[in-house]
Amino acid sequence: MMLGTALVTSEGAALYLYGKRRDQGGGMKPTIFDLDTYICSKLPSRPGAVARHKLAYGVFRYSIIKTGEPIVDAFVAALPLGPCFVSLLEHPNRTGDPNALSADEKRMTDEVLQKLGAMSGRALAARSHRNYYEWRMMREGMHDNQVKSCGHYREIKVSTIRLLPQIQKQGSNVGYPLL
Repeated sequence: MMLGTALVTSEGAALYLYGKRRDQGGGMKPTIFDLDTYICSKLPSRPGAVARHKLAYGVFRYSIIKTGEPIVDAFVAALPLGPCFVSLLEHPNRTGDPNALSADEKRMTDEVLQKLGAMSGRALAARSHRNYYEWRMMREGMHDNQVKSCGHYREIKVSTIRLLPQIQKQGSNVGYPLL
């Protein structure tokens, strides 16, 4: 059931930028704005734009690696400063409901914030360049400051993140949010 405006990713998942969607269990899945608002509420001061994207991506990635599913349905682009949530980029002042996250989702977010929350946006961006194999893979062939390829953002796909444990077993440095 949709409650908002939907876009469809290349993997066929519906993204609800202005609302929530029902998850497989019938509950409401949080939006990127809910996650961002929760992250900002847990830190002593509001992080800058780069840090907000990197912290949210750390949770997004960790959720996929830990549970097989993303904490939010969102289009993640491989931008020059690292992974970026397009809807959060387009609507940086939009707030969400931090209570939309379940207790387990909050615990998972808190784990990432415990490790990464004190880092600056610059340090988090450098970390994403160094550790996030999927970002490096999607940036291949692009110039350092190139934002779009053929007029489109390059998407970091959930299916690619799900493959990271297998890719790591083959010897590649795929990084993890909680090193």
